Amino acid sequence: MELNIFYYPKEVKRHHLQAFLQIMNGKPLIINMIGETLHRRAYLNLIKQVYHLPATPIGLEWAVTYPIEIKNLGITKLKYQIDLTALDELNNRNYDFKIFEIQNPEGTLAPNDTQYIYTLFRPLEAKEYAIDLPIKISDIEGPSPHSHSLKLRGMGYHPDHADKIPKEVPFYTDLPKCRAYLGEDGMMAAFSYESIDFGELEAGQSCNRFVILYNLHST
Repeated sequence: MELNIFYYPKEVKRHHLQAFLQIMNGKPLIINMIGETLHRRAYLNLIKQVYHLPATPIGLEWAVTYPIEIKNLGITKLKYQIDLTALDELNNRNYDFKIFEIQNPEGTLAPNDTQYIYTLFRPLEAKEYAIDLPIKISDIEGPSPHSHSLKLRGMGYHPDHADKIPKEVPFYTDLPKCRAYLGEDGMMAAFSYESIDFGELEAGQSCNRFVILYNLHST
């Protein structure tokens, strides 16, 4: 007879199962089953869950542009497309004023490629703005079942009200220093810093930074 075994993994790992079949008037039958689940061939990575843009004064002639890093951690090319429906609705509710704008809402990333989504922010009123934009991912296998979302938060303030001007917080201060993918199917080595800022230097001045290279593999 045939024994049908179904395997429905929900996480990336190796699975082991030892099944005992009791045979009437006979010896038990032992079946050892091993399954391994892998990532999809393409995998988009956002380095932050929510992007809090620095507080911005109202009345700007030009919007402030923030590059948001995205990376393909997979082994094949992927295509991304940002759903701008919520963005258009937000702008329509604000007198058709472009509070948020995405300059490149779609594109392609080669394997291990890093690009940037250029996000523009120009508040119309002294208040907080929030928007979540779904990102559709597809590769050679078709649409990805994994959900991605670009979550933007921005605050507008009146520059003439000195007592209400928020404290300036740089956009890049809370970004991870090491952005390598450290999963089991990721890279074998990684630097402690991937982006080095030497600050403002005088001509001829020397400035040093200490960077560690980690071996993440057992060999």
